[in-house]
Amino acid sequence: MDNKGPVDVRIIVEGASDVESVSRALQRVSLGAKYHITISSIVPTTSLEIALRAVEGADIVLIATDVDQTGRELADKFREALRGHVGHIERMKLPYGHDVEYLDPDLIREEIENAIIRAGLQTLTGIRSLSDMKERLEECREKLDETVAENTALRDENTRLQGEVEAGNERIESLRGS
Repeated sequence: MDNKGPVDVRIIVEGASDVESVSRALQRVSLGAKYHITISSIVPTTSLEIALRAVEGADIVLIATDVDQTGRELADKFREALRGHVGHIERMKLPYGHDVEYLDPDLIREEIENAIIRAGLQTLTGIRSLSDMKERLEECREKLDETVAENTALRDENTRLQGEVEAGNERIESLRGS
């Protein structure tokens, strides 16, 4: 890997009990050693303002909500509000009707890993688009260079023609004066 720091993943959950469940699930996950990923925070909130402040600068944000209608609506609201503020947003579904004492950490761990993998795969699809944009940018630079050269040539031609006009005007004035 290069000298860039690890991929910064932050998880937004609906409540404090979800923080405990996700934290417990992450105890046996070594994302940093395996994939150069760090989960820097787990944020319990349903507030857009808090979410925006909590995820600023993150590479990936996982929105971990219940699979029920309320969870889907909250995830959609966060996804829309956070778009453009972070590298990638991925929904992570927590099992419905969970209770902290009975929730299997392996299910949460698997969903976290799958969400991170989905996020990575989504970014891979953007590589072709990025390459195309680089090619178009290079074409634009070449056209700009051509336009600048043409503009310089036209300016020089304009200066030369202005000199000829001035010389012609001087000749006309001298002929009028004789």
